[in-house]
Amino acid sequence: MLIPYETRKLYYAYPTFIVAYHDVVNGYNITTGSSSYSLGDMFVFGFSSDSNAAKQLAISPRCTINYMGIGELDQLEYAGYLHRREKLVSGRIPHYIDNKTNLPVLTDAISTLFVTIIKIVPYTGYMNYICQIDQRLVQSNLIHQDKLDPSGITPALYVGDQHKRIYRECNDSIRTTGKYFRLRKK
Repeated sequence: MLIPYETRKLYYAYPTFIVAYHDVVNGYNITTGSSSYSLGDMFVFGFSSDSNAAKQLAISPRCTINYMGIGELDQLEYAGYLHRREKLVSGRIPHYIDNKTNLPVLTDAISTLFVTIIKIVPYTGYMNYICQIDQRLVQSNLIHQDKLDPSGITPALYVGDQHKRIYRECNDSIRTTGKYFRLRKK
């Protein structure tokens, strides 16, 4: 039975990611995100309006979204737990600077999105970024016969509420879409 539950935050297994961006003080920087969605070539994410990343993205509206796996939790937490300081180089986060965009790409990422922020929407202390996806990168071992093998994607998932948050990971179980609908129709 569903019951009312009062909380300021509720995370339903959102994939975690690291936002890499230009920083006018530090050159480049990173922070962690866990709230996002994507539809086609649109990507939307957000974080606190008083964060360093929010201030920097208002100046330079381009960044990379780097989806990290469960094996990179140390990088995710380093990027997210330290505030208002340089973290990309000091955290020894493996990366390169893309020649075309001059943006950081984290080489341990499962996938990286290059995005341009089209609109910033403030809402109750948070900044929401509506972005155009300009390019997608995926680890080469996830491509088979020119197609993505989704079974190899194992993101670090964020679950919890204002009192406790945990990481979950995908198991090896794979279910093909459409199968359950057909079973229901019978």
